[in-house]
Amino acid sequence: MRVTPGSRLEAAIRAAQARDAAARAGLAKPQDGPQGPREIRPPVEAGKPGRASGGPAQARRGTGQRSALVEDLAAQCRVIGLPAPEREVLIIPGRRFRADLAWPAARLYVEVDGGTWVGGRHGQGSGIRSDCEKTSLAAGLGWRLVRTDDHWIRKGIAVRWIEAALAWRPPVSESPGPSPSGR
Repeated sequence: MRVTPGSRLEAAIRAAQARDAAARAGLAKPQDGPQGPREIRPPVEAGKPGRASGGPAQARRGTGQRSALVEDLAAQCRVIGLPAPEREVLIIPGRRFRADLAWPAARLYVEVDGGTWVGGRHGQGSGIRSDCEKTSLAAGLGWRLVRTDDHWIRKGIAVRWIEAALAWRPPVSESPGPSPSGR
């Protein structure tokens, strides 16, 4: 899937790549994000609040590169004219599982896996187990999942997956009736 050179989507992707490069370099300077000025922070050290391996779930949410990736993906959705996603949606009643982005009317949610290559939560045993539970419980309630990471967001492919998933409609089933053979 190609992104048209000079398009608004390409500009959003380039801005996301620049923010990622600044974060990796340890630069912490204000940047204009999709929601206005924000601070780019380098990833938090392992075992500290805000990192997937330490601190309560509330401390992990909305911090670091993963949050920036979610915001970049939401911005890409806006650029190509998709409906605005909801953030941090509780998708399973009675559970604390949250979707990074969701379109409840379409029963579609997106999970952005951060730390794919650095031992992040989604690559460790307990994180994988939790993700299996969340995905399976959500599927049982009719939710569809688009799972992505920084690679697919930066290339502009994840937003196209979301676009296709939002456009998909279940096939219309024909009413059961007699078979063509009359049996």
